[in-house]
Amino acid sequence: MNGNNTELQTWKSDFSFSNQLRKAKYISLIIFISAGIGVWICGSLVKVHDGGWQVDTSNDTLLAMPCVTAPTSASPCGATTASRWGSFDLLLGNRRILIPTSLIGFLYFMAIILWFMLQPSAAHWTGYQWKITFIVQSCAILASIFWIIIMAKHRSGWCMDCIIVHFLNAIILTSTVWLRHSLIRSSGFGRSASPNRQMATYGLSPLMAGVSIAFVGFGCWLYYDTTIIARDFWRRHAVLEKLTNAFKEDPSYVLREFYAQPVNPVIKEATKDRISASVTNDNKPQLTVFTNYDNRASRCFEATLGGHIREAFGHRINVDFRHLPVHIPQGAVSTTTLTQSDTTDESLSCLAAVAAYEEGGFRAFSALRQELLVNQRHHTRADIAQMAKSIGLNQQALLTRMNAPEVVGKIESDMALAKQLGIEDAPVAYLNGRRVPTLCLNSEVFWKTIAQEMTAQANVTMDHLP
Repeated sequence: MNGNNTELQTWKSDFSFSNQLRKAKYISLIIFISAGIGVWICGSLVKVHDGGWQVDTSNDTLLAMPCVTAPTSASPCGATTASRWGSFDLLLGNRRILIPTSLIGFLYFMAIILWFMLQPSAAHWTGYQWKITFIVQSCAILASIFWIIIMAKHRSGWCMDCIIVHFLNAIILTSTVWLRHSLIRSSGFGRSASPNRQMATYGLSPLMAGVSIAFVGFGCWLYYDTTIIARDFWRRHAVLEKLTNAFKEDPSYVLREFYAQPVNPVIKEATKDRISASVTNDNKPQLTVFTNYDNRASRCFEATLGGHIREAFGHRINVDFRHLPVHIPQGAVSTTTLTQSDTTDESLSCLAAVAAYEEGGFRAFSALRQELLVNQRHHTRADIAQMAKSIGLNQQALLTRMNAPEVVGKIESDMALAKQLGIEDAPVAYLNGRRVPTLCLNSEVFWKTIAQEMTAQANVTMDHLP
């Protein structure tokens, strides 16, 4: 009878122990979810504090400029983040460092996640680890109370995102106390009597976990600080950007810039080894484009070529493609011969495009060119073979053709012509022998205006125009 009672008590003990551990897992999950939501909300508040970190992908300049909006105070959250207690200013040497309060919250919630994740299960924590946890969380609660009082006195109203963050902070502290209580209760049910109750003890020590949190926190702050430096740079140059855009949108100005360029007889007479959609028609304007497939500026101009230029000229223009795969310093003494060591990803992509032209004509060249532009910076031989397969070309034939003398000769001819013209890097365009100024390369106004003028004077050469 006593044996049965002992087994019953052991079964009850095991059942209660399992329930407490299951409850501890659920409580830990609550802590992780709350801290994760806190990270997301505080990250959003950091964006509000600095006016947004969006990138204007519609900007057709050579750089995708981050938006330069100033911190907003139209909403309660914007006013709160822009207030006196919305950030802390520190002086590090001669430099003023701004640390937003929302960034501190972001780092705190991230630290909570890492503290519970990197260390062994909380069931194996020592009293020292629990003390550190409760001290940090208690300081966070005191900070929440302080900022709630500040918001109550602030005239702009309550920031609901901030209120949610402070509420999450209270949930984390309450859940941590509850977790500690559940683990204390579970330890009283004969834990040592059952070997399968022992939990895994893998994880970092408190010191290493703290060091890891410090590294992550420093990395987050460094990323934020670097971003702010870049945004401040663009803020200082916002006036220049607006002025440049104003010039690009002035038809008379872009035309004067274009016609100020002299007609270069070298480019007008260069008819060897060019790649064109059709036989050159002397009645159409002639556009010669030096390009490659591995820098963003060339990719940007390719979008202009398929957009603004096509819309402006339609089929009333001849386009010749020249390739400039490597940077050529002006006045360099070295030859432009492609050696094996020169076959970088840039060179491979240009060789592949020319090889596609030799294999399947302009249609194959155009198809592979689009693949190379879309899959930028992935131009190994294996990637090129996969692109060739996707457009219906024979992979092995294309790779073999890339080493053919006629393909290499075309690239070398283009590089020699670029060197003769003083071109150092792509993209560069010549329209009827005149170099298109950099300001006009991606200007929709320029291409529409010049197309209208050339259409109106279709039977007149442009050499004598002022």
